[in-house]
Amino acid sequence: MANLFNASWLAGRMVTIYVGPTNQPWNVHEKLLIENSPFFARALEALRREQDKVNEQRTDGPAGTPGAYNHGYGPALGSPFGQQSAGLANTPPALIPENKSGCVCLVDVDPKLFNMFLRWGYGTAFALSGNTRSFRFPRPVDSISEGEDPMNVATVRDYLGVYVLGYKFETEALRNACIDVLYDYFGPASDDHYCLKMEDVAFIFANTPEEAPMRRFLVAHLLFYVFSRNRRGVSIPEEWGTVLEKGDFGISWTLVRMLGDWNWAIGSNVPVMIIKPRNEFHDKTPAQLARMRMLAGLPGRAGALGVELGEGGSNPVMIKREESAVVIGGQSSGIGEVATAVDVLQGSEEGRGGSGREDTPGRSTGFGPIRTARRGRMGGSRGDHPTSPYQLD
Repeated sequence: MANLFNASWLAGRMVTIYVGPTNQPWNVHEKLLIENSPFFARALEALRREQDKVNEQRTDGPAGTPGAYNHGYGPALGSPFGQQSAGLANTPPALIPENKSGCVCLVDVDPKLFNMFLRWGYGTAFALSGNTRSFRFPRPVDSISEGEDPMNVATVRDYLGVYVLGYKFETEALRNACIDVLYDYFGPASDDHYCLKMEDVAFIFANTPEEAPMRRFLVAHLLFYVFSRNRRGVSIPEEWGTVLEKGDFGISWTLVRMLGDWNWAIGSNVPVMIIKPRNEFHDKTPAQLARMRMLAGLPGRAGALGVELGEGGSNPVMIKREESAVVIGGQSSGIGEVATAVDVLQGSEEGRGGSGREDTPGRSTGFGPIRTARRGRMGGSRGDHPTSPYQLD
């Protein structure tokens, strides 16, 4: 769905958010935070109740700080995902600075990442009504040049940090925006593929729940680099082994499981694989989930609910219909049989000898959901993904 301008987000009172170990202050529209983040909605409501209590007691001192403001991810603060985080996430929570009221303090949040969150929030709020494109983050830089202000540019690691922040703030659309910018940056599988840092992958596995779409997105790109044509003869980066020896976080098992899902066989050519459309890696927002459940109650839609909620498969890769053999049931199909083989994998009626009815996008297979006939109507000139990354099928 397109982002719509909502004037109410920029109305009402301002609140002060203190960020980082140095309590850097940020003045933000309260409504903007509440409408985009259940985390802030709860924190600001708790603060409001505390201030009301102080006012009722007619005290002259500043409002106290609710004891529930333990927002860190580190083990001392009770990581919600049972993993140990690094850096600012392990710093202890701070109280609201003395003589400050109407504010929330986030000592465990990197100010740069919070700045990127606000850039997304205000960028979304100012999107023109009826705009078919959601707010997009700028392309990440490979490195920060000397003399360049780090607050004005973002690296891949910065966007991964914002993605993790999206879980802290409970903001699905923020996480989806991070998927979008990295989806475009990494590109499809190719002869020369981007080499991810295993340290970045480990960061995501350490700070996200097991079902996080970013996990399988990054692992797919790790494998794309391993099998990229022009990497032949080039050793896998030593950094990969160093990181995995220190802490695997389940990365190795995810790699092996994904390879197993690809169903390759000894003696067969490696199939041409491409990354799935970006919306396959999006978290569904509450509004989207509500719409899906509503549609599931309509005649003929109940059985599709599990598929639309992403329950049909976890493999983020799809087969491309060219130059390859596809293994089905342990037997290799030749090049001339590829189209039929893929039809069977997609569950089309023609592949099963049926009536040729148009298949439903996202139908579950051993390879996860695979786009079929409707792809050409999904927006782009090649139908690779919807015009709006948040558009529902």
